[in-house]
Amino acid sequence: AAAGMSGAATRSLAFSNANPAALYASLTVNAVSAGVSVAMHRLARVLPGTTDFSFSFEDFNYNVATAPSAPCVAYAGALSGTVKKNTNWSGAMNWTAVGTPLTIMGKPTQVNTLAVHPSNEDALLAGTGAGGIFRKTDNLSPWTLVTTLTGSVNSIVYEPGNPQVAYAAGSGGVVYKT
Repeated sequence: AAAGMSGAATRSLAFSNANPAALYASLTVNAVSAGVSVAMHRLARVLPGTTDFSFSFEDFNYNVATAPSAPCVAYAGALSGTVKKNTNWSGAMNWTAVGTPLTIMGKPTQVNTLAVHPSNEDALLAGTGAGGIFRKTDNLSPWTLVTTLTGSVNSIVYEPGNPQVAYAAGSGGVVYKT
């Protein structure tokens, strides 16, 4: 069955493997405020029988990813370079910052995509609009800039069965392999 919002554009989708599963969607919703059309970025959580738009954090939510090894963990990246984590999939959302905002040459860069390591919920890769690929190996380590590509990084995935290898897709249709 189809469900959605009129005038909304979906940025990313991610399923939790909790029971019951939750679908997270990052949306851009066009709204009118004081006669001016404004694009608002929101996260939606879809559980059986309900859709919840009330848990976006105060930043432009750009994408969402879930942890394959931890059913209740979700991450969201933002235009400000912020990455946040939530560990409560069925109740009130409580987003906490994951390190400091991602920056390139001292300037925050939007988080275009996130990939969560298949067996370590705290190990992440983040791709940015400025072409940076960042890595975080655990919940205590800082973000590390691994490489900078030409253009933006739009998607990152781990290779199934080999979590030591990841692929990143950049603007212009180029795919990079670690």
